Amino acid sequence: YPHCWRSKTPVVFRATEQWFIAVDRPMSESGKTLRQSAIDAADKVDWIPGWGRNRIMGMLESRPDWCISRQRSWGVPIPAFHCEACGETMMTAETVRKVKDYFAVKGADSWFRSSAADILGAEARCPSCGSAELKQESDILDVWFESGSSWLAAAEGRQGLDAPVELYLEGSDQHRGWFQSSLLIGVAATDKAPFQTVLTHGFVVDAKGYKMSKSVGNTINVQDEVAKLGADVLRLWVSSVDYQYDIRTSEALIAQLQEAYRKVRNTFRFLLGNLADFNPAKDQVPVQDMHELDRYMMARLAEVINEATAAFERFEFHRVYQLVHLFCNRELSGLYLDVQKDVVYCDALTAGRRRSAQTAMCLAAHSLVRLLAPILVHTADEIWSHVPGAADETASIHLADWPVAGQGWYDEALLGKWDQLRDVRLAVNNRLEALRTAGTIQSNMDAAVSLTPTTVELADLLGTMGEAELARFFIVSTVTLKQAGGEPTEDELPLAIAVDKSQHPKCQRCWNLRPDVDDERGLCTRCREVVTV
Repeated sequence: YPHCWRSKTPVVFRATEQWFIAVDRPMSESGKTLRQSAIDAADKVDWIPGWGRNRIMGMLESRPDWCISRQRSWGVPIPAFHCEACGETMMTAETVRKVKDYFAVKGADSWFRSSAADILGAEARCPSCGSAELKQESDILDVWFESGSSWLAAAEGRQGLDAPVELYLEGSDQHRGWFQSSLLIGVAATDKAPFQTVLTHGFVVDAKGYKMSKSVGNTINVQDEVAKLGADVLRLWVSSVDYQYDIRTSEALIAQLQEAYRKVRNTFRFLLGNLADFNPAKDQVPVQDMHELDRYMMARLAEVINEATAAFERFEFHRVYQLVHLFCNRELSGLYLDVQKDVVYCDALTAGRRRSAQTAMCLAAHSLVRLLAPILVHTADEIWSHVPGAADETASIHLADWPVAGQGWYDEALLGKWDQLRDVRLAVNNRLEALRTAGTIQSNMDAAVSLTPTTVELADLLGTMGEAELARFFIVSTVTLKQAGGEPTEDELPLAIAVDKSQHPKCQRCWNLRPDVDDERGLCTRCREVVTV
């Protein structure tokens, strides 16, 4: 026997007259029904994720007439009147407007305190028998009718807002509830959907996939997690999950995001630490004049900006997290910043190559902090206060413009070239790692690398870099580039790699093993020039 889920008591059934909205009755001279109008309107809405469209369509196609009345002693009344003489029900456009005007002055509760004559006027009569003995309807509107019309009260007539609203956001169960009731009322009232986009999310469940319940004791207290980890770590965790499905969570799962947060934060610390003497107003280098590695990183940054912006517009926050975290981890820390340490630490302060690298770092900091601002709100504001030139734009990151890739940043040919060079670097690093493990070398800088490309194309590509630049890119002592020929020793590259231990002395300033280190001061040519200046 059915029982109330909350009170655990038996449900008492009672047959009463109800109010319905017919979904298959023609609404106008066109002959279209509310059902068909709602289906047509839903087809023009952007449903995120896409399966939301199929879900709402299926429910609209099979839904019965909508019962909008409830028997309660509280709530918003159905504005109808009953003739006590003949039993007829009276509800016309004129009477509803009078109820609306009365409520505007007296409030909705006046329905239960006032008489029909107070609301409609003493001259009100039953249209069937002419009797003045009128009494208000005692049923109230279904709460889904109330929530389904909330968009109109929230948006219409308010400055900066308008209907249809831009976004409806709720759980996947609301295709049957709020999304559908809003759609039906919107179509009935305005002949169009009340929303432009509908975003559906799953529910937060425990690590085993079970619903969280205080009685079971498997809940996660948000305030406790903020107290332990900080609000930004929790926000980063929220952004990292794919909310289209139910979200499994536990203290351990949330804590895992601490490492990702540290990686992002430490990347910014490195960028800002190397921009301490950089003034964008006078030191910034035009993109077309930048060193090629810096221009390559600007092209990668342009990709991240464009893809992250598109992900934000599609509410794919987990994609934003993946893009930015991977860029910080793989592109910046794993490659660019590792290679450019030598330049920013050891070149002369105003050297062109150093200013070029600082320009790329500054532009990366400016762009990435803006991308992260909606997620890491507190960290981004802290970073913004240290980014060169940021304070001249606005005091807070949350008032700054959205990042846009600058003209000339994206270069598809350059990306293709440096992607091939990265493959070569990876192959060299794999060989060096094996030698480090064996104890042959202590660090990559101890290595003298010899490259023999087996195709003319790869030989030409490596030749455009030159041996000195390749050594800096691989972070090794020297690179010797031989003529194309022979058989490849790498499985996926037309390349033979040989590595010997460098016999060159170490520069006491930059710690690079170079053939040009002198005996007197132990400095390489570059460091001697910098120290002399």
